[in-house]
Amino acid sequence: MTTSPTAAPPAFSPFAAAVRAERLRIRTLRSLVLTLALVPLLTAATAFAYANGDSDGDPLYNAFFGVMFGQLTALVLGTLVVTGQLAGDGGAHVLLAVPRRGRAYAARLLATATHLLLAGLLAGVLTLLCARLATGDPEAGPGDAT
Repeated sequence: MTTSPTAAPPAFSPFAAAVRAERLRIRTLRSLVLTLALVPLLTAATAFAYANGDSDGDPLYNAFFGVMFGQLTALVLGTLVVTGQLAGDGGAHVLLAVPRRGRAYAARLLATATHLLLAGLLAGVLTLLCARLATGDPEAGPGDAT
């Protein structure tokens, strides 16, 4: 009887493992998931409301004014990610798992930045679609002054 060689598990660098752990934490904590989902939703909803308003200004400017509210939500997410583990002994557990503090903070920064980059891209597309819907011009885009 022959035995087949077992494949070795994939080797991860300590930094890659720390990034995976932070990504998992961001995707599984309810407060972080809800705040991350609010970035594009709040941006698009505010964009639609301001673009439909009866202001005298440019409707596209009014639509992209909603980006500010999405950025504030992103700031809240960043604050929750950084300070979320400080309430209990979470910070000590992170430093036990990843003894190098710089590596742990860099992994947290990279994981948060990639999630916010994707949410920001989605928010930008939704804002443009809301601006087109609110102005009634399907060809409206950034730089078009009316």
